[in-house]
Amino acid sequence: MPRNNMFDEAVDKREKEQSEITEHVTKKTDRSMKMTLSLTPEDRILVKTYAIRNNLTVSELFHKWISEFCAA
Repeated sequence: MPRNNMFDEAVDKREKEQSEITEHVTKKTDRSMKMTLSLTPEDRILVKTYAIRNNLTVSELFHKWISEFCAA
């Protein structure tokens, strides 16, 4: 059934936006969680520098450390 009223374009745009939002929200399969870690400014710089030099994110660096030293 063709739509011919003045709101058709707005409806189509909103349906597309909603579809993109739904896809983004439901697509996420990452099981990451946020964690707060207190470091001295010097340690923070060391960690970030090490990660950068090794082409890692800080999260990847911690994951690597956990896998190596904390794995059961």
